[in-house]
Amino acid sequence: MILRRFRAKARPDEARVIDRADLRFFARYLRGRAGLTAVCLVAAIGQSFLPLPMIPLVRLAFDRAIPRGDTGQLLVIGLGVAAIRVLGAGVAIFTRAQVVALKTGVILDLRRDLLGRLYDRPHVSHVRAENQPLFTHIVVDADRVDIMLDQTIGTALPSALTCVALGAAMIYLNVTLTALGVVLLPLVWAVVWLTSRRIRANYRRYHDAHDAFIRGVRFVLDNFALTRARGAEPTELARQSDTLETLRKAAVHGGIDNVRNVQVQSLVLAAVGVLILVVGGEAVARHAMTMGGLLAFFVAAGLAGNQLDRVIGALPPLIEGTAALSRLHAHMNAAPPPPYNGRGTLDWTGAVALEHVGFSYGSGRVLKDVSFCLEPGASVGIVGANGAGKTTILSLILGLYRPQAGRLTADGVAYDDLDMPALRRRIGLVEQHPVFFNGSVFDNIAYGAPGATRSLVEAIADQLGAGGVLGSLPGGLDAPLGETGLMLSGGQRQIIAILRALVTAPRLLVLDEPTNHLDRRTVARLVSSLRSMSDRPAMLMISHDPAAVAGLDTLYRLELGALAPAETVAVVVTSGLAEA
Repeated sequence: MILRRFRAKARPDEARVIDRADLRFFARYLRGRAGLTAVCLVAAIGQSFLPLPMIPLVRLAFDRAIPRGDTGQLLVIGLGVAAIRVLGAGVAIFTRAQVVALKTGVILDLRRDLLGRLYDRPHVSHVRAENQPLFTHIVVDADRVDIMLDQTIGTALPSALTCVALGAAMIYLNVTLTALGVVLLPLVWAVVWLTSRRIRANYRRYHDAHDAFIRGVRFVLDNFALTRARGAEPTELARQSDTLETLRKAAVHGGIDNVRNVQVQSLVLAAVGVLILVVGGEAVARHAMTMGGLLAFFVAAGLAGNQLDRVIGALPPLIEGTAALSRLHAHMNAAPPPPYNGRGTLDWTGAVALEHVGFSYGSGRVLKDVSFCLEPGASVGIVGANGAGKTTILSLILGLYRPQAGRLTADGVAYDDLDMPALRRRIGLVEQHPVFFNGSVFDNIAYGAPGATRSLVEAIADQLGAGGVLGSLPGGLDAPLGETGLMLSGGQRQIIAILRALVTAPRLLVLDEPTNHLDRRTVARLVSSLRSMSDRPAMLMISHDPAAVAGLDTLYRLELGALAPAETVAVVVTSGLAEA
């Protein structure tokens, strides 16, 4: 009755150590290594039988060799025990090597799938999602599953099989003494079951607090300048101190509970040992059992107890790992499918068309019945107020979003039929706020373009008239950018982003708000240089500044979700200034 009430009050995810669906999810990674898994199981089974020969040797020593004073026989028995231990060590090393090979391969595949799932997620998911949970899943939770797998296959499984083998030997030695242990097994199981649920709850609280602590540290590092500029250091320190105090309390409760659980389990096993001593001693006194038989039984029971301790000791990482596995499984299933799943490729000319496209963010309508065509080598400008949906059009062309109405085509082929990452590799994107990583200028320009060379980058820079920008940097192409490119000015960032976009010889170049960091004259000179290239790409420029798009082949104005052609530059300029 008490257990039923406890079960009723427990949270659903605490009712069992591991969920069957999570187990099936994890089994997929073992099926690909069926042979190695079988080797681990056979090795574990073999390891479990190795202690058995020690039991009759101990019995022989105390029943015959010692009473008879047979030193030679004792020496043989001693050498036999030593040989068993040496063989056991060799088997243990071999088993460990197989387990390490299995678990490292499984975790490698799991992490690769987690990383791949990130790129499968719709772009809007990355825009809206926090990075910290994703980091926790890929790094921390995968580590916990790694430890769980190591403890389960490397420790708990061989120990459990050894317990079974030793239990059979104990039945052979004395059924009555074995029955005493069997009678107490339900008590051992009840203690393990109750404490396991408590441990799982403790781990959940601790890891929630730990994740909150990591988020807090990331906030401090990412917003250091803001905190100092606002004079908010005391407030921020107090907030982070509260998080640390929560983490401390969770760690204390978890640590105390773990020690308490281990001691309770040890006491239960010790009680079993005391009963065996009393009942077995009485049997020897009645001559119903030999002293050698009792000692052999004690050896078997002691070995079984040690192995059972190892099984119980593996429960905390097992519980922690299964909780992490549950989160990983949920993460892998949570993301909606990517916008496009096509696999087709084409020798793309750069032509893109939007056909009666409509798009909304939730209930907010952004685009309605938008159509236009960008021909190979042509240049198109789209102007409109901030928030009009210009960047949404860019994301649709890149295949990062999927329209709710209409479709997009490349060279007349629907996006649904195309491999979008392959298509994006032929698009050069210059973002409004270019993203850089901590490396040299050349490393950032050549990212995603394995065939890029320094001479190619310098040639493109000279062709655009941007060689002076590279020359002004200390170290030129070898100049370090620092984290997120903080060593650069806004104009330098934009030029380097343009070079990065062009180094792959794109068939379409997209410029998003280029005048945010470059003056109009510089933009006009760059556009002129781009249009004079012998194998020039098609070009799409979006801007809130109408003057920035002057001189392009075709001009559009985006307003209230609709795209309308602008007859002249003057119309576009006037409309844009009116909107601004």
